Amino acid sequence: MNNIVLSGTIASAPELRHTNDGLAIATATLEFQAGYPPAPTRLEIVTFGNRAIDFQSRYPAGTCIIAEGSLQIDSKERPEGFREKRAVLRVTKLHGAMLADEPEPTPAAAPEPTPAAAPAPTPKASTKSAPTAGDPLGLGFETYDDIPF
Repeated sequence: MNNIVLSGTIASAPELRHTNDGLAIATATLEFQAGYPPAPTRLEIVTFGNRAIDFQSRYPAGTCIIAEGSLQIDSKERPEGFREKRAVLRVTKLHGAMLADEPEPTPAAAPEPTPAAAPAPTPKASTKSAPTAGDPLGLGFETYDDIPF
């Protein structure tokens, strides 16, 4: 099965084009860390249809995304006389994050409950029994082996 999930930053702004049939195609470059030591690696990503229109309008360059899809090898004839082969990620799902230079959003502070509105917790009696030789964990039933799970 040819499935891949990559997390990275959009290095180039998505380019949207349409085929003669009206199918929208968006392409961009995804940059992610790979190898040892981690070095920036770039991969072309392609998406189609309504997802392409959404991708071009919602995810500018610098946005962190998670892209799911399949790898495809494209080969192109070069003017030097040889065929260049490049990997392309055909995106089936996109999960956006935030812009790489934006600070993380802070959660909104929830209003603190007033002490009079919250009922006082009542102590509950423990239902566990005391550990014994046949019940070393105090679970309330006897275990028959030495393995505690």
